[in-house]
Amino acid sequence: MTIADALAAVAATESNQPQLFRLSDTYYVKVDNQALPVYGAGCFGEAVEFLLKLFHVFQLQYPYQLKPVYGFFEHLMQLPISIGRSAALSDFVRRL
Repeated sequence: MTIADALAAVAATESNQPQLFRLSDTYYVKVDNQALPVYGAGCFGEAVEFLLKLFHVFQLQYPYQLKPVYGFFEHLMQLPISIGRSAALSDFVRRL
């Protein structure tokens, strides 16, 4: 699979938000139909950290359906949780 193929597959989700994908050993973030390589990301956590920083720097809102997931990532990375505390997220974190 090429980067162009991967971008086409990610674009098929019809989301205009930055999205993370991996091709071979490199993580990429799709932004405006461009694939930005996440240099230095040796693991999924580092790639997610880069993705969260993109949302913060460009002052983007998390996709509504994924807010709890991004809130959980913020919690794991000990960042201020920007989505507000939900009962489901608080209960899930408490059970960890």
